[in-house]
Amino acid sequence: MPRQTRFRLFLFSLALIFLACISLRSEQDLHRVWAIKDARIVTLTGPPIEKGTLVIRDGLIEAVGAGIPIPKDAEVIDGAKLTVYPGLMDGLGQSLLKLPEEKMDMSRISSGEFTDKDRGITPGLTAFDYINLSNAVFEKYHKKEDVTSKLVEKIRDYLKEARRYLALKKLAAADPGVKAPEYNAKYEALGPVLDGTLPVIVSVEKAKDIELAKAGVLISFSSGDSPAQGKDLPHHAAKAVAFGLPAEEALRALTINPAKILGVADRLGSIEAGKDADLLIATGDPLDMKTEVKQLVINGRAIDMSNWWETLYDKFKKRPEK
Repeated sequence: MPRQTRFRLFLFSLALIFLACISLRSEQDLHRVWAIKDARIVTLTGPPIEKGTLVIRDGLIEAVGAGIPIPKDAEVIDGAKLTVYPGLMDGLGQSLLKLPEEKMDMSRISSGEFTDKDRGITPGLTAFDYINLSNAVFEKYHKKEDVTSKLVEKIRDYLKEARRYLALKKLAAADPGVKAPEYNAKYEALGPVLDGTLPVIVSVEKAKDIELAKAGVLISFSSGDSPAQGKDLPHHAAKAVAFGLPAEEALRALTINPAKILGVADRLGSIEAGKDADLLIATGDPLDMKTEVKQLVINGRAIDMSNWWETLYDKFKKRPEK
């Protein structure tokens, strides 16, 4: 190959590398600062902002409100006729947990004669040892109303026993004349639960369980051990609304409630300055099956919304008519 040709090829290669670097840098800088204007914004910290502006910088929400000035360096998105919500969350997915596979004697469970291990109450163990106060226990027990009632009664009695144990232990520590109870690892582990410092997560699946929300219990929707069903959570939330759950509470159960339950409400679950820019931008209520999701945003970056069906539609709608 002539030297001049090699030199030209070398320059051409350098040019390609330079252009690739520019392209990569542009991709990295894409949406670094951007704003959504004139959108309806559901912050979940107050009433919706009917015509508001949301400013995002470096993956975080910088400002939100009506009449918020838009930075000069921001990429602007017209949010007219669109609604912005906090990103939806799966409250208790179990895709990364391998639960122990143990057979349960359903005859003993139905009679009410079952052990702590049978009903999933093993507070002396960590989540990585066992997690199962939900699927393998409650979901199966809920198949019969009488079994559910027996289980609730057993749990109530169990917590009373733990309270008595801890109260006696505290009394014995203060009074040498009082005999301390024999050490019980399960009751010890329930201490943070009973004093309110450690939350308890319980899985329920019946319409009557909506009363939990009405009683002030923090609820969220979950795919449980079927992570592929996470996409259906808005549908399940909508069904709960049909059975009496207030619509606003259903939306909270998909956003701020799971954030609180998981201890990440300082970053996720609502639209506030300083929080991660995880957003859902849609044409209406996400619980309405007619609503079209226009854009998802994670950590301030717009997610590619193209899919196989739309690709095929765009491809074949251009074919010539006969």
